Amino acid sequence: MAALVVVVAGSRGVAGILGPIFPALVRTVAVSPLGGLLRRRGVPA
Repeated sequence: MAALVVVVAGSRGVAGILGPIFPALVRTVAVSPLGGLLRRRGVPA
């Protein structure tokens, strides 16, 4: 039971940090194939 309390308290403490980071990581993974496609097509960086 004590471990559950620690986990819940820790997740609430980290939520302020992970809130903005998680959507940014999702967008990065979703858009990363676009870079390779553009490089193959010869678009300058």
